[in-house]
Amino acid sequence: NHRKKSPNPQFNNYLNEKKLGDLSSLQLTQSIDVGLPPSNQFIPKELSLPEEIEASNQSFLSIPDVIVDEKWGKVLFAADDRYNVPKVFWGIEIKTPVLQSDEVSDLVYKDIFTYLVMKKLDPISYQAAQAGLTLNFYSTKEGIDLKISGFKEKAFSLVDKVLSQLSSLTVSEQDLMSAKDFLSSEYSNYSRGLTVKEGLEWANKVLVKDHIAPWEKREFLDEMTL
Repeated sequence: NHRKKSPNPQFNNYLNEKKLGDLSSLQLTQSIDVGLPPSNQFIPKELSLPEEIEASNQSFLSIPDVIVDEKWGKVLFAADDRYNVPKVFWGIEIKTPVLQSDEVSDLVYKDIFTYLVMKKLDPISYQAAQAGLTLNFYSTKEGIDLKISGFKEKAFSLVDKVLSQLSSLTVSEQDLMSAKDFLSSEYSNYSRGLTVKEGLEWANKVLVKDHIAPWEKREFLDEMTL
């Protein structure tokens, strides 16, 4: 049989003197760097729901209006009259004769450009994603698309950052080598993937005029010198 030991009176007195409430009087003798990340510039502060507006039509999607129509391009806008959340979806399509070219060299250069831009935007896009903003920048057959969606309060700030990066992009030889290695792997993996995807590429080669398959891009990329 084990007898329960009685508490030591001196220990009880010590605990009573060192109450947790006395911790407020403690002072740190030195600062401690805990490595906190910088504040997120894209976190919204205003999340109130916008005023509800009457639906302009009975279709599921709103019909956009042309609000700018100039030589340099068009701007279309459709108000959210269904969900009424403080979010936006913006799409910017960049089109020039070079970007719409069917030459294999122009297509590869376009892929290299979009890869380099996204690599430069990685820190910004990561911060934006943490704050509920999604950023996508990718090449299409018609040109290059920029898509931004999420909370509207900081969306303009994100667009400014992206456009600033586009206008002041600097590229080193190491950046180009990184892009070449990445795209070479992408082109190779595409043709080695699902048999259905490879079959579709061969079908496009036969049916679509001037269609460029991934393996053709890979051949040009291998021969390209920096």
